[in-house]
Amino acid sequence: MKEIPVLNKLYDHFKGTKFQLLAIAPHTPSQLISFNSVDSMTKIAVASKYRTESIRYPILPECPEDGSQGMNPKCYLISSLFGVNSYPTSVVINEKHEILMTTEGFPMRQNDEETYLEMMKMINEYLK
Repeated sequence: MKEIPVLNKLYDHFKGTKFQLLAIAPHTPSQLISFNSVDSMTKIAVASKYRTESIRYPILPECPEDGSQGMNPKCYLISSLFGVNSYPTSVVINEKHEILMTTEGFPMRQNDEETYLEMMKMINEYLK
């Protein structure tokens, strides 16, 4: 959850460029919609207890709506293509679809701004 504000800021910064931020989550489409929505009756974020802000970047659900969640292999078809073993994992892929970088975890620093600057530095190195 701590990464959402930083990833939103990166997404906003790179919007309209050749760099694209895309997330993959081991959840169903309806779970992701619920997480990112506001209940119309109460006007309170459904998942406000857990999330810091709404997700603005694209996020792909890995689990189908057939109830096959958890450790079911159906839920990890996309991430397994990139060797993802845990969340969060970041993968930088170039235009030739070659994996340039894979890192597990999220580089949290003293505050969101320092984390954002670190991520910008890493991304810009790979965009050269």
